[in-house]
This record gives sequence, C-alpha cells and structure tokens, in this order.
Amino acid sequence: MLRNLFALIAGLFAMMIVNTAFAFANMTLYPPPAGVDLRDAAAAQAFLQAMPGWLLGFIVLGWLAMAAVGAWLAARLAQPRSARSCAIFLGLLASVLAAHNASSVSHPAWMLVAGIALPPVIAWYAASFAALPSRRVPGL
Repeated sequence: MLRNLFALIAGLFAMMIVNTAFAFANMTLYPPPAGVDLRDAAAAQAFLQAMPGWLLGFIVLGWLAMAAVGAWLAARLAQPRSARSCAIFLGLLASVLAAHNASSVSHPAWMLVAGIALPPVIAWYAASFAALPSRRVPGL
C-alpha cells in the first residue's frame, strides 16, 4: 500500500516536471506579447486564439506526454498487481487537469476531446510498457 502511494506521488511529480517543461517550451516557441498578463482570462483567451495550430497540437502533446511519463513511472514503481491501476489513475488525473485547463480558457473542441479522451489510453499503454521485462545489455 505504501509502495503504491509512493508510486503515485512519484508519477504525479514526474507529470508536473513534464508539464512545466512543455509549458516552458511553449512560451519559448511562442512568447506572449509584452505587457500581456496571462492571469487575466480575456488576455489568455486572446493569446490562445492567436496561436498557430501546430502550437495547439504541441500543447496536446504535452498533456499526453505528461500522462505517459507519470503513468509509466507509477506503474514501474508500484506493486505488480496494482501497477495498471496506478497508471490509469494518473491518466484520469491528466484528463481532469486538461478539462480544468479548458474550463478556464476556451480551447478548440479537438483539443478538449484529445485532452480528455487520450490520457487514460496513453496511461494504459504506458503501464504495458512498464510491465515489460528489463533487458540489460551485457557489460553495462
């Protein structure tokens, strides 16, 4: 039980790191104009609508990467019989976080669908990859 709790906390921490990295990359690729306060909902909405489509895809990729990394780590650290449950829990959490993000600023419908529907699926696959046996290279 304690091991599973540690796995969930570690997976959540990994999700936060990946999300921060993608947010930083997003702001580096497409910085907001000078003087724009993104804490203001109207300014954030205008900034999101001005973003190119490929960058919106990059945001969704960040949500999916966040779910994949967190779920993989949680499944790898959890007890074997609880690994998939821990991973899917974090995938569902990623969906909730994407929905919460979309509720504060209106996103295109395709982003909302991808951000809610895909993270649990990605988490399930990540748990499957975590369950694969490790293959050590001789001599390393």
